[in-house]
Amino acid sequence: MGEHELRFNELVKGIPDISEKVLIDKLKVLAGAGIVLRKNFHEVPPRVSYRLTDRGEEALQIVEKLEEFGEKLKLHR
Repeated sequence: MGEHELRFNELVKGIPDISEKVLIDKLKVLAGAGIVLRKNFHEVPPRVSYRLTDRGEEALQIVEKLEEFGEKLKLHR
């Protein structure tokens, strides 16, 4: 997601093996925690997009650092 707004179907396609129900539930939790911003467009058919908030961007940086650290650990085995 990063700095880009993504529509729900783009998220489904970008996350392997996730059901729509699970993704909906996780997005609700992330939005409630201020990590993700849900933007509703008042159109027909309805359209919704998601993007990371500043807090979400900060969390993403931490996750990326943890991933980088994990990769370094794997190399030293």
